[in-house]
Amino acid sequence: LSQPIWDSLYEGGEAEIGGRVGVFAERAGAYGSEMGGAIGSSGSWDNEAQLAELYIRRMGNGYGKGFWGESMEKEYKAALSGTEAVIHSRSSSVYMSLDNDDFFAYAGAIAMGVRHVDKTTKSPDVMVADLHVKGNEQIKSLEKYMGQEMRSRYFNPEYIKEMQKEGYAGARHIMQGVEFLWGWQVVYPEVVNDEKWQEFYDVWLKDKYDLNTDEFWEKNSPHAKETMTARMMEAVRKGYWKPSEGVKQ
Repeated sequence: LSQPIWDSLYEGGEAEIGGRVGVFAERAGAYGSEMGGAIGSSGSWDNEAQLAELYIRRMGNGYGKGFWGESMEKEYKAALSGTEAVIHSRSSSVYMSLDNDDFFAYAGAIAMGVRHVDKTTKSPDVMVADLHVKGNEQIKSLEKYMGQEMRSRYFNPEYIKEMQKEGYAGARHIMQGVEFLWGWQVVYPEVVNDEKWQEFYDVWLKDKYDLNTDEFWEKNSPHAKETMTARMMEAVRKGYWKPSEGVKQ
Protein backbone atom coordinates (compact mmCIF):
# COMPACT_ATOMS: atom_id res chain seq x y z
CA LEU A 1 0.00 0.00 0.00
CA SER A 2 1.11 3.56 -0.66
CA GLN A 3 1.55 5.74 2.42
CA PRO A 4 -1.41 8.03 1.54
CA ILE A 5 -3.75 5.03 1.26
CA TRP A 6 -2.35 3.60 4.50
CA ASP A 7 -2.87 6.94 6.25
CA SER A 8 -6.42 7.21 4.96
CA LEU A 9 -7.24 3.78 6.37
CA TYR A 10 -5.88 4.81 9.74
CA GLU A 11 -8.09 7.89 9.70
CA GLY A 12 -11.00 5.53 10.22
CA GLY A 13 -9.46 4.29 13.45
CA GLU A 14 -8.68 0.78 14.69
CA ALA A 15 -12.28 -0.32 14.18
CA GLU A 16 -11.97 0.48 10.48
CA ILE A 17 -8.83 -1.60 10.19
CA GLY A 18 -10.28 -4.39 12.33
CA GLY A 19 -13.26 -4.60 10.01
CA ARG A 20 -11.00 -5.02 6.99
CA VAL A 21 -8.52 -7.53 8.40
CA GLY A 22 -9.75 -11.12 8.38
CA VAL A 23 -6.53 -13.00 9.12
CA PHE A 24 -3.33 -12.45 11.08
CA ALA A 25 -0.41 -14.58 9.95
CA GLU A 26 3.22 -14.53 8.87
CA ARG A 27 4.30 -11.79 6.49
CA ALA A 28 3.88 -12.57 2.79
CA GLY A 29 6.58 -14.99 1.65
CA ALA A 30 7.52 -16.12 5.17
CA TYR A 31 6.73 -19.46 6.77
CA GLY A 32 6.29 -20.50 10.36
CA SER A 33 5.77 -18.81 13.71
CA GLU A 34 9.38 -19.64 14.67
CA MET A 35 8.18 -20.78 18.08
CA GLY A 36 9.48 -24.31 17.71
CA GLY A 37 13.08 -23.24 17.18
CA ALA A 38 12.96 -20.33 19.59
CA ILE A 39 11.52 -22.32 22.50
CA GLY A 40 13.93 -25.16 21.80
CA SER A 41 16.85 -22.70 21.99
CA SER A 42 16.08 -22.16 25.66
CA GLY A 43 19.55 -20.90 26.49
CA SER A 44 18.86 -17.80 24.39
CA TRP A 45 15.91 -16.42 26.38
CA ASP A 46 15.28 -15.65 30.02
CA ASN A 47 11.51 -15.19 30.20
CA GLU A 48 8.39 -15.97 28.23
CA ALA A 49 7.77 -12.29 27.42
CA GLN A 50 10.65 -12.43 24.93
CA LEU A 51 9.01 -15.36 23.17
CA ALA A 52 5.57 -13.74 23.21
CA GLU A 53 6.94 -10.60 21.56
CA LEU A 54 8.67 -12.72 18.91
CA TYR A 55 5.42 -14.58 18.29
CA ILE A 56 3.42 -11.35 17.90
CA ARG A 57 6.08 -9.90 15.63
CA ARG A 58 6.04 -13.01 13.43
CA MET A 59 2.27 -13.50 13.32
CA GLY A 60 1.01 -9.93 13.65
CA ASN A 61 0.63 -9.26 9.93
CA GLY A 62 -2.80 -8.43 8.59
CA TYR A 63 -4.61 -9.81 5.55
CA GLY A 64 -7.97 -8.58 4.32
CA LYS A 65 -9.65 -5.94 2.19
CA GLY A 66 -6.85 -3.61 1.16
CA PHE A 67 -4.19 -5.36 3.24
CA TRP A 68 -1.71 -8.05 2.30
CA GLY A 69 0.72 -8.90 5.06
CA GLU A 70 1.25 -5.44 6.52
CA SER A 71 2.77 -5.41 10.00
CA MET A 72 -0.04 -4.84 12.52
CA GLU A 73 1.36 -5.82 15.89
CA LYS A 74 -0.80 -3.29 17.73
CA GLU A 75 -3.95 -4.59 16.06
CA TYR A 76 -2.99 -8.21 16.65
CA LYS A 77 -2.45 -7.53 20.33
CA ALA A 78 -5.92 -5.98 20.45
CA ALA A 79 -7.36 -9.07 18.75
CA LEU A 80 -5.63 -11.39 21.24
CA SER A 81 -6.71 -9.46 24.32
CA GLY A 82 -9.59 -11.01 26.22
CA THR A 83 -9.53 -14.31 24.33
CA GLU A 84 -11.27 -16.95 26.43
CA ALA A 85 -10.59 -20.10 24.41
CA VAL A 86 -8.46 -21.43 21.57
CA ILE A 87 -9.83 -24.31 19.49
CA HIS A 88 -7.60 -26.44 17.26
CA SER A 89 -9.02 -29.23 15.08
CA ARG A 90 -7.57 -32.68 14.44
CA SER A 91 -9.14 -34.88 11.74
CA SER A 92 -6.93 -37.95 12.33
CA SER A 93 -4.85 -39.54 15.06
CA VAL A 94 -1.71 -39.65 12.92
CA TYR A 95 -0.50 -36.35 14.37
CA MET A 96 -1.58 -35.57 17.90
CA SER A 97 -0.24 -33.01 20.36
CA LEU A 98 3.32 -34.36 20.72
CA ASP A 99 4.10 -35.55 17.18
CA ASN A 100 5.38 -32.25 15.80
CA ASP A 101 5.85 -28.64 16.85
CA ASP A 102 3.05 -27.07 14.79
CA PHE A 103 0.31 -27.61 17.36
CA PHE A 104 2.08 -25.80 20.21
CA ALA A 105 3.82 -23.30 17.93
CA TYR A 106 0.51 -21.98 16.60
CA ALA A 107 -2.49 -22.82 18.81
CA GLY A 108 -0.43 -23.00 22.00
CA ALA A 109 1.45 -19.82 21.21
CA ILE A 110 -1.86 -17.95 20.99
CA ALA A 111 -2.40 -18.76 24.67
CA MET A 112 1.05 -17.41 25.48
CA GLY A 113 0.32 -14.26 23.46
CA VAL A 114 -2.94 -13.69 25.33
CA ARG A 115 -1.19 -14.03 28.72
CA HIS A 116 1.42 -11.54 27.61
CA VAL A 117 -1.02 -8.97 26.24
CA ASP A 118 -3.42 -9.22 29.18
CA LYS A 119 -0.58 -9.33 31.72
CA THR A 120 -1.91 -12.42 33.46
CA THR A 121 -0.54 -15.81 34.45
CA LYS A 122 -3.75 -17.62 33.47
CA SER A 123 -4.07 -18.90 29.91
CA PRO A 124 -7.28 -19.08 27.91
CA ASP A 125 -8.60 -22.63 27.61
CA VAL A 126 -7.02 -24.61 24.78
CA MET A 127 -9.50 -27.06 23.32
CA VAL A 128 -9.27 -29.73 20.61
CA ALA A 129 -12.00 -30.43 18.07
CA ASP A 130 -11.33 -34.16 17.76
CA LEU A 131 -12.87 -35.11 14.42
CA HIS A 132 -11.04 -38.34 13.63
CA VAL A 133 -14.02 -40.66 14.29
CA LYS A 134 -16.93 -39.84 12.01
CA GLY A 135 -20.15 -39.62 13.99
CA ASN A 136 -18.27 -39.26 17.27
CA GLU A 137 -16.79 -35.80 16.89
CA GLN A 138 -15.92 -34.22 20.23
CA ILE A 139 -14.59 -31.02 21.73
CA LYS A 140 -12.00 -31.99 24.35
CA SER A 141 -9.72 -30.07 26.64
CA LEU A 142 -6.09 -30.27 25.57
CA GLU A 143 -5.35 -31.84 28.95
CA LYS A 144 -7.69 -34.76 28.21
CA TYR A 145 -6.48 -35.06 24.61
CA MET A 146 -2.82 -35.10 25.60
CA GLY A 147 -3.49 -37.45 28.51
CA GLN A 148 -5.11 -39.99 26.19
CA GLU A 149 -2.19 -39.66 23.79
CA MET A 150 0.40 -40.24 26.50
CA ARG A 151 -1.38 -43.24 27.97
CA SER A 152 -1.98 -44.90 24.62
CA ARG A 153 1.45 -44.11 23.19
CA TYR A 154 4.46 -42.91 25.16
CA PHE A 155 3.56 -44.67 28.43
CA ASN A 156 1.95 -47.77 26.90
CA PRO A 157 4.20 -50.89 27.06
CA GLU A 158 2.82 -52.26 23.79
CA TYR A 159 3.51 -48.99 21.98
CA ILE A 160 6.98 -48.86 23.52
CA LYS A 161 7.75 -52.33 22.16
CA GLU A 162 6.72 -51.25 18.68
CA MET A 163 8.89 -48.13 18.89
CA GLN A 164 11.82 -50.29 19.92
CA LYS A 165 11.36 -52.35 16.77
CA GLU A 166 11.77 -49.16 14.74
CA GLY A 167 15.32 -48.68 16.01
CA TYR A 168 16.77 -45.24 15.33
CA ALA A 169 13.45 -43.86 14.06
CA GLY A 170 11.66 -45.03 17.20
CA ALA A 171 14.30 -43.46 19.42
CA ARG A 172 14.01 -40.18 17.52
CA HIS A 173 10.23 -40.21 17.83
CA ILE A 174 10.33 -40.57 21.62
CA MET A 175 13.03 -37.90 21.89
CA GLN A 176 10.85 -35.52 19.88
CA GLY A 177 7.88 -36.25 22.13
CA VAL A 178 9.88 -34.93 25.08
CA GLU A 179 11.00 -31.92 23.06
CA PHE A 180 7.43 -31.05 22.08
CA LEU A 181 6.28 -31.54 25.68
CA TRP A 182 8.79 -28.81 26.50
CA GLY A 183 7.15 -26.60 23.88
CA TRP A 184 3.76 -27.03 25.55
CA GLN A 185 5.34 -26.41 28.94
CA VAL A 186 6.36 -22.93 27.84
CA VAL A 187 3.36 -21.81 25.79
CA TYR A 188 0.59 -23.44 27.86
CA PRO A 189 1.97 -24.44 31.27
CA GLU A 190 -1.45 -25.47 32.58
CA VAL A 191 -1.28 -28.69 30.55
CA VAL A 192 2.20 -29.87 31.66
CA ASN A 193 2.66 -30.75 35.31
CA ASP A 194 5.45 -32.47 37.25
CA GLU A 195 3.74 -35.84 36.83
CA LYS A 196 4.16 -35.81 33.05
CA TRP A 197 7.88 -35.12 33.28
CA GLN A 198 8.25 -37.72 36.03
CA GLU A 199 6.47 -40.38 33.98
CA PHE A 200 8.71 -39.81 30.96
CA TYR A 201 11.67 -40.13 33.32
CA ASP A 202 10.36 -43.30 34.99
CA VAL A 203 9.31 -45.05 31.77
CA TRP A 204 12.11 -44.15 29.40
CA LEU A 205 15.14 -43.50 31.61
CA LYS A 206 14.45 -45.74 34.62
CA ASP A 207 12.77 -48.54 32.60
CA LYS A 208 9.59 -48.72 34.68
CA TYR A 209 8.22 -51.64 32.63
CA ASP A 210 11.49 -53.63 32.42
CA LEU A 211 11.66 -53.33 28.63
CA ASN A 212 15.45 -52.85 28.41
CA THR A 213 15.22 -49.19 27.51
CA ASP A 214 18.90 -48.63 28.37
CA GLU A 215 19.90 -51.24 25.81
CA PHE A 216 17.49 -49.71 23.30
CA TRP A 217 19.03 -46.25 23.65
CA GLU A 218 22.60 -47.51 23.59
CA LYS A 219 22.08 -49.64 20.49
CA ASN A 220 19.99 -47.23 18.44
CA SER A 221 20.68 -43.65 19.50
CA PRO A 222 22.66 -42.65 22.59
CA HIS A 223 22.25 -39.09 21.29
CA ALA A 224 18.46 -39.31 21.64
CA LYS A 225 18.79 -40.35 25.28
CA GLU A 226 21.30 -37.58 25.91
CA THR A 227 18.98 -35.03 24.30
CA MET A 228 16.01 -36.18 26.38
CA THR A 229 18.03 -35.98 29.57
CA ALA A 230 19.33 -32.53 28.67
CA ARG A 231 15.80 -31.26 28.04
CA MET A 232 14.62 -32.61 31.38
CA MET A 233 17.53 -30.91 33.10
CA GLU A 234 16.66 -27.68 31.34
CA ALA A 235 13.06 -27.92 32.52
CA VAL A 236 14.45 -28.21 36.05
CA ARG A 237 16.96 -25.38 35.57
CA LYS A 238 14.29 -22.97 34.41
CA GLY A 239 12.00 -23.88 37.28
CA TYR A 240 9.21 -25.59 35.35
CA TRP A 241 9.76 -29.05 36.80
CA LYS A 242 10.58 -29.57 40.46
CA PRO A 243 11.57 -33.23 40.88
CA SER A 244 13.18 -34.82 43.92
CA GLU A 245 16.88 -34.35 44.56
CA GLY A 246 17.42 -38.02 43.69
CA VAL A 247 15.87 -37.56 40.26
CA LYS A 248 18.00 -34.47 39.61
CA GLN A 249 21.16 -36.38 40.52
